[in-house]
Amino acid sequence: MVVEGINRTDEDYEVATARVHAVMSDRLVRKIGNAAFRWCENLIKVTAPFVEEVGGRTFVATYNFRHVVLNPFEGVEPQAFDNCLSLKVLAVWG
Repeated sequence: MVVEGINRTDEDYEVATARVHAVMSDRLVRKIGNAAFRWCENLIKVTAPFVEEVGGRTFVATYNFRHVVLNPFEGVEPQAFDNCLSLKVLAVWG
């Protein structure tokens, strides 16, 4: 199976109760799609060293989201980090 990106599904996002650190270490994951992590209240950190693109409203209202690490990327769509009130670190390296 080849994973080319991550997008939001219609599954109930309120089911998880643990704090989540999403790690996307596969070199084939190049894009995080629109609203992929929207309202994921348990998401606290994302490490995505090979992601080049972040879609619009990807992390909207992830209120406990504190830390994101990305590699050089082509761009971040508008409002990708809206209402991420706890976001402390946005690390982009190249």
